[in-house]
Amino acid sequence: MKGIFFLTWRYLKPKKNISSIVTWLSCLGPMLGVGVLLVVMSVMNGHPHEIQKKIMEVESHISMSRYDGKFFPDYLGLMEHIEKKYQFQCSPYTQMPIFIQQDKSIKSFLAKGILPEYDQASSKLNSYIIDGLDENGKYQLGPKNALISSRLSAMLGANIGDTIIVHSPQKYGKLLLQKEEGKVDDVYLNMALELTISGIFRTGYVDIDKNLMFIHLDSANELLEQDWGASLGIDLSIPDPIQAEEVTKELARDPYFFNTKAQFYPWQYKKKQFFDIVKKEKTMMTLVLFFIVGGAAVGVAACLFSLVLQKTREIGVLKAIGATPIQILWVFLIQGLVLGTLGSTLGLVGGLFTLHNREWVVDKLGNWDADFYMLDRVPMLILSSDVHLIFWGAIIICALASLFPALVAVSINPVKALQSNE
Repeated sequence: MKGIFFLTWRYLKPKKNISSIVTWLSCLGPMLGVGVLLVVMSVMNGHPHEIQKKIMEVESHISMSRYDGKFFPDYLGLMEHIEKKYQFQCSPYTQMPIFIQQDKSIKSFLAKGILPEYDQASSKLNSYIIDGLDENGKYQLGPKNALISSRLSAMLGANIGDTIIVHSPQKYGKLLLQKEEGKVDDVYLNMALELTISGIFRTGYVDIDKNLMFIHLDSANELLEQDWGASLGIDLSIPDPIQAEEVTKELARDPYFFNTKAQFYPWQYKKKQFFDIVKKEKTMMTLVLFFIVGGAAVGVAACLFSLVLQKTREIGVLKAIGATPIQILWVFLIQGLVLGTLGSTLGLVGGLFTLHNREWVVDKLGNWDADFYMLDRVPMLILSSDVHLIFWGAIIICALASLFPALVAVSINPVKALQSNE
């Protein structure tokens, strides 16, 4: 066995010739393949995971609403039943499109009406407030206040303490219908609400930061001309979000909700099509990149095949003095394993380094579109299963690729090899 390792090192030992240089440069193939594969898979793992995390923390694990689109007239009774029977945290909400006016600037947005005393217990919106928390680490949201995103704050040039005017499209639509019927002649004076910005949040999830603001539930109901004490839906927070689909089915079978026209949606249904597409893309990308690693392994095999041709006489001598085919086979297989392991290790280290400094890399390349990817930062989720699959998969591929030149070496006839002039 010592002789096998001695010969392996003798053939791999760096020399001042082009053959030795090319042999060691063949490590670059597995190195780049493993590094790129690790970076791509980690980013593609992190992308849906980060979006799911934002949805669960800022919105809800399960959303409850009426299938006829109407309001729950008494959400307190429903919440009391859920909290008493299932021990879930609940928070009523009303969501609607609005127009935001500041000076001469008007933007269309979504407003979500919430009750702070319930929302702060059921969501993690508090953790995303970057300005406006009180001494207890909680945001303040009264009927005349609003929480806006840092993106909207920059768009409007508005900060805490500034006022914005919120208009309800539904009120204007109702007014136009009444005017056509000749029931009104002048515009109502209560068509809009003047709200003071009490907090600024930043979730990092562009779909929320770009489109959503939070107001008090009573203000939302006023804009929609609904009675106070009503809500369009109820957000539920459960202990294990992964079980949301099973919990949804259990809630739907509860006889208490049969006459309420209630329907339940787990967080998995939000962006479901997007998550499915990302999952399929990750699978296809993994297959493509493993083919690239396979191509790199062919490069290793080509270098070893060239080495076999150069060492034909030496292999003949080894066979003539009693070296067995298995020993010859192991000499070249171990070379493939060494090159594959070295390349995979360098690729693993390089991939982890790139992921750790991904923000710097993206900043230099300048190719991260937050609106397109829906996140303002490059996500990352390194799974140990992926790391093992990539690392050991690349090594095995390189070992299998080196099997062909090793078999060629085994098949060499010692008599013809000794007679060869090469």
